[in-house]
Amino acid sequence: MIFIALYLIYSLVLLTGLGLLAGRALSYFFPSTFVIEDVGFVKTLLLGIIVLTAVLSYISLIYPINLVVHLLVTLGLVIWMIFDRTYLLTVVQKVYAQLRQNNYLLLIGAFCIVAGIVFASGPVKGYDTGLYHAQAVRWINEYGVVPGLGNLHFRLAFNSAWLVFSSFFDLLAFDGKAYHLVNLIIFTIGVMTCLKGLADLKQGRVKISSVVRSLLMLYLIARYKELASLSTDFPATAFLFFTLILVVESVEANIEQQNSRISFAASSPQNFYLGVLFTAFAVTVKLSVVPLGLFPLLLWGLLKGKRLRILIPGLVLGVIVFLPFLLRNLVLSGYLIFPLSNIDLFNFDWKVPYHNTLSIQEQTRYLVNTAEFNGQITLHVSLMEWLRNWYEIHIKGNLELTFYLLISPLFIAPFLYVCLGGDRFRRNVYLLLIECLLGIGVIFW
Repeated sequence: MIFIALYLIYSLVLLTGLGLLAGRALSYFFPSTFVIEDVGFVKTLLLGIIVLTAVLSYISLIYPINLVVHLLVTLGLVIWMIFDRTYLLTVVQKVYAQLRQNNYLLLIGAFCIVAGIVFASGPVKGYDTGLYHAQAVRWINEYGVVPGLGNLHFRLAFNSAWLVFSSFFDLLAFDGKAYHLVNLIIFTIGVMTCLKGLADLKQGRVKISSVVRSLLMLYLIARYKELASLSTDFPATAFLFFTLILVVESVEANIEQQNSRISFAASSPQNFYLGVLFTAFAVTVKLSVVPLGLFPLLLWGLLKGKRLRILIPGLVLGVIVFLPFLLRNLVLSGYLIFPLSNIDLFNFDWKVPYHNTLSIQEQTRYLVNTAEFNGQITLHVSLMEWLRNWYEIHIKGNLELTFYLLISPLFIAPFLYVCLGGDRFRRNVYLLLIECLLGIGVIFW
C-alpha cells in the first residue's frame, strides 16, 4: 500500500508537469485564446493524461511501451522543468496558497484518497481485467502494437487508449507484480474536482457547476470496486463528467457576461479547445461515449466573433488525439473501428476475416441480453421483459448505484431553488436537467 501511495504521488507530479508543458505549447500556438494559467490544476492533470496517452499511442506503432520509453519521457520532462523552473515555482506557490484556504476540505480529500489507495491495494474485482485488459497491456509493454493480434483473440483488438496509458504505469512493479494504478489516478482527480465544488459552496459561490462537481463524489463512491482494475468504463464516464463541468462553466460564464453586458471572454475558446480534447480522448477510451461529441458543438455555438478561425484549430487538436486510435485499430484488426464491419476500407493480409468481425459485432450488440436470463443466450426479448430483468440485476441488487440514483440533482432541485433564487434557478434549470440525464445514463451503463 505504501508503494502505491508513493507511485500515485510520482504519477501526479509527472502528469502535472506534462499538462503544464502541453499548456505552455498551446499558449504558444494560440497566444490570444489559450492561457495555461487560467486552466486550473484538475484540467492540467487531465491535459497531461491526454497528451501522454496520445504520445504513447504514436510510439506504440513502432516501439513497445517499456521501461526505456518511461525513463525517456520522465527524463525529457525533468530537463524541461529545470529550464523552466521559475515558471514552475510560481505555479507551485499559487497552488499552495489556494490549498491553505481550505484545511478542513483537505483533510476530507486526504481521507478519500487514502481510502482509494486501500481499495486499489486489494484484489482485482474487474472481470474484464483478468479476461483481456491485463493481457493487452502486457502485449503493449513487450511488443507495442502487433499486426493482426485480433486474430489471436478478438478482445485484444478492442483497442482502448486507456490500456496504452496503463502500459506506461503498469511496468514499474519491481517485485514482479502488476499494480493497476491508473483508475486510482482518475479517482484522485475526481476527489480534487469534488473538493473544488465544496470549496465554492463553502465560500458562498452557489452555482450549478459547483453542485455538479460536488455530486461527482457519489459516482466515485459507486465505482470504488474498479480502483484495483484496468476498467475502461470508469475513466470514460469520468471524462464525461469532466466535460459536462466544462460545458456548465462556459454556459454560466456566458449568462453572467450577457447579464453584465461585457464582451465575451477570451477563455471561452480555451474551453472549446479543452472540450474537443476531452471528447476525443474519451471516445478513444470507450466508443460508447460518442454522444459526448455534442458538448464541444455546444461550446462552439456559445462563441461569438470569428468562430471558423477557432473551429479549425480545434478540429486539428481532435484529429491529433484521435488519429493514433484509428491507426492502432488498423494494425490490430485491419478495420478503422473494430468490430464495425460496415467501415471496411482496407484489405491487409492480417485482417480479421469479415464473417468473424460480423459475428463479434452481433455478440457485442446483444451482449446486454446474454447471460441475463437464467444463463441462456436470448437475443430477442420484449422491452418490458428486458427492463424488468435489468432492474432486478443492476438496481435492486446494486445498492451503490441505487444510492446514486436517489441522491440525484432531480431530488435536490428544491434546495437549489432556495439557494439560487427563483429567477437564477429558472435560467439554469436546463443545466440541472442535463445532469439528471447524465446520471441516468451513467447508471444505465
